[in-house]
Amino acid sequence: MVIDAEPAHPHRSHLDNLVGFCSVGAGLVHGVAAGIHAEHQSTARAFVLLALLQTGAGLMVLLSPARRWSRAGAGGVATLALAGWLLTRTIGIGFVDGLATPESPQTADTLAAVLAVVALGGALRALTARRPGVAAPQPAVMAFVAAVLTGPALVAGASHVHHHDDAPSVSAFEISADGVIVATTVPSAFTGTTDAPTSTTGPDGGTSGAGTPADPAVPRTTTARPAAPVITVPTTAAATSTVAPATHSHSTTPEQKLAAQSGWPRVFDPSDGPDFEGVAGVTEVQFQRARAIISSTATDLAVYASTSTATAAGYRSIGDGATGYEHYIKWDLIQDGRVLDSKAPESLVYKVTAAGRTLVSAMYIAPPGTAINDPTLVEYAGPLMQWHIHDNLCFLLGRVVGLTTPEGNCLIGAKNEVQSPMVHVWIAGHPCGPFAAVEGVAAGTAQASNEERLDLCNRH
Repeated sequence: MVIDAEPAHPHRSHLDNLVGFCSVGAGLVHGVAAGIHAEHQSTARAFVLLALLQTGAGLMVLLSPARRWSRAGAGGVATLALAGWLLTRTIGIGFVDGLATPESPQTADTLAAVLAVVALGGALRALTARRPGVAAPQPAVMAFVAAVLTGPALVAGASHVHHHDDAPSVSAFEISADGVIVATTVPSAFTGTTDAPTSTTGPDGGTSGAGTPADPAVPRTTTARPAAPVITVPTTAAATSTVAPATHSHSTTPEQKLAAQSGWPRVFDPSDGPDFEGVAGVTEVQFQRARAIISSTATDLAVYASTSTATAAGYRSIGDGATGYEHYIKWDLIQDGRVLDSKAPESLVYKVTAAGRTLVSAMYIAPPGTAINDPTLVEYAGPLMQWHIHDNLCFLLGRVVGLTTPEGNCLIGAKNEVQSPMVHVWIAGHPCGPFAAVEGVAAGTAQASNEERLDLCNRH
């Protein structure tokens, strides 16, 4: 006698009810998730497919409970859902746009995973039960159990978070066709301009101020950059609020970890160009932007080889030459709404030696109030570029006069003014790559810890 044979007139069991309702519930959750992830078409399609499979499998179990193939199908779909959930929470799914970067478990996806676990467990138990036809004329209890898990998941799905390290959900910028980061809103007022000197006598005896163009007699040779896709993102007031130092998570992104594992940063030799060979976690567009800004910076900075030329064009020393590097800033460029524009670098960096000052780098500075993890800044060159911020420098009349106290205060009269995200682009060789920060106090702070930063020499 075959005790596991299907009865001629099967009845739905308690387990079948549980499997069916949980599978349908998980399908509803993933249907909602498809809409939430609509900005990534491949991710949305994957969720739609999973929603259809789970809903269909659940209905088949409810309509044909004693059919082994319906239970097996529901168990198989639940296994697929669980495997996908584990991958997206641990290593990501590289071939699906939007799921390549792992995310932390959240309420909606965790409850959907629990529904899949219950559906899988119930399906396995029903398949191995010796009496699969135990009647269950009142499925309301099992429906209630599934609803208890499904309802909160559907509600929580509306607040699902995609971004890492509390990054702003929208950006205050777009990337223009020539590779310049351009603000889509008017930058906020910057108090530093009132303290900085405003004019100086140029080499021809005329006056050149911080708010005026460079001396027309100075040649400006520029090269066009490779065109990059225009990226336009919505803007809100929240996107332009400064990220306070206390909120820095000091953690690396998955892309930064991949880049570090593949040997980034690397020694930069201007005669050979940047070595990006085999660097992981970077898209081709990001490689192109990085090469372009390195090339255009080297070309456009040549005019400022002399500090006198820089001064004539409106740049002012902040008086930090004792560190071995001296920064000259053109204060009004910090609030012009353009970043990584080699024709108008916010700051010029000179190496100070006994022989004099040698131009070695540009330091590009974002507008005041820009979040250090603004999506456009982070996306520009990916993990090749590490943005940092100076939240402990005190300025007086445009010059650094000291550091903040442990409470974050400056001496009377001084201000902690330059808290905008910034990044170096070197035209001279550097052991830590073309986007390396200046070591020591001048390195500032970044989203990653100093041990994990990709713009310091801690890896050499």
